[in-house]
Amino acid sequence: MAVRTPPTDEDIWVVPAAWWSKTDPFRGRWPARRVAVNAAAAQTISDKLAQSANRIRAILSHSGSHKPLAEQGAQYLEDRRADPLGAAVCAAIGMDTKLWDDNALGRYYDDHTDLADYLVATHGLGCAVATVAALSGICAEASDTWGGQSNRLVVSRPCDPPATLVRRLRTLLAAAGEMDYADALDQARQLRRGPLSIRLLTSYLFPTEQDWVTNDLADPKLTDGFGSIFLLASVTDSAHAHRILDLLGRHWHLLRDNKSLIYSVAAHLGADAASILTRLWEAGQGNSSAPGPETLSRILAHLPADEAMDFLAGHSWRNVTAAALLASTERFPARAMRVPVHGPPGRRMPPTSASTSAVIPNSPSPCATNCPNPHSS
Repeated sequence: MAVRTPPTDEDIWVVPAAWWSKTDPFRGRWPARRVAVNAAAAQTISDKLAQSANRIRAILSHSGSHKPLAEQGAQYLEDRRADPLGAAVCAAIGMDTKLWDDNALGRYYDDHTDLADYLVATHGLGCAVATVAALSGICAEASDTWGGQSNRLVVSRPCDPPATLVRRLRTLLAAAGEMDYADALDQARQLRRGPLSIRLLTSYLFPTEQDWVTNDLADPKLTDGFGSIFLLASVTDSAHAHRILDLLGRHWHLLRDNKSLIYSVAAHLGADAASILTRLWEAGQGNSSAPGPETLSRILAHLPADEAMDFLAGHSWRNVTAAALLASTERFPARAMRVPVHGPPGRRMPPTSASTSAVIPNSPSPCATNCPNPHSS
């Protein structure tokens, strides 16, 4: 059995290397790595557009379709030029109908990462960002029966682009070269003159712009957590994370289904994430839509925070929490000696490997060792 080596300073936050693959990439904080556009995936989307061109034209020419948007889509279908609105129209049709795949389930249930690669490979990062933003107000819908062939194109209420598409685009942005990133950032600045839904999207795609995150979360028009939940991957302030949870309402399932958001907030807040994770743990009691205690307990066991260890001790009546508490005491033996590690009456607590009673001073901030300035590349 491998012996764990405790860190020399138990109050310094070091993001576990295995976590990075579970987070939404954050430029400047994400370990530097090469992420190339998937050329094969991009070609697949290009071929699907060509093969379904006639059926797309039929939808665009339908009397119920939005004429200006239909014209933009038809033009894009002909020349494939870098027109974000025209590309968004064709992408909406491809996602919202079964034109490309008879087994498709729709915008929010299929994997649309290939579309991100197509947009970046064909038009560049800036145009890809603008296209995904345009998708927030366009959908194709069936006009006759539920599940029937879609034959109308409408400007809808704000409809978020699919998470798989946006997350892949954020990944490509995080790994982009300086000039490409700067160009995309300029495009995003222009988009931020638009509605709140678009601004929230840009704050997710560009977490380096922390002033955007701050301004969006302070906007009085932000009253629903559905649009802001994905900003958990962009926050570096626990107050911002709590603001998002305050807005969550009935959308707890978004966290259950997107665990990368939980890992992201833990990675970037470090010890300050303890209050967020314990709040999620408590919210999950009796709520099948909320994140389960298994993931939350495992993450809490890694945090260099008295609050995290104390919470695990107070909830050690659950086997999964007791196991996380044992891992935490082994990881932070000095903390285990000063934090009251006790459970409910009659509960025998797991032994700790703590061998020292030294009191370690509090660290000035989380991410002190391996989370560089978010504005660096």
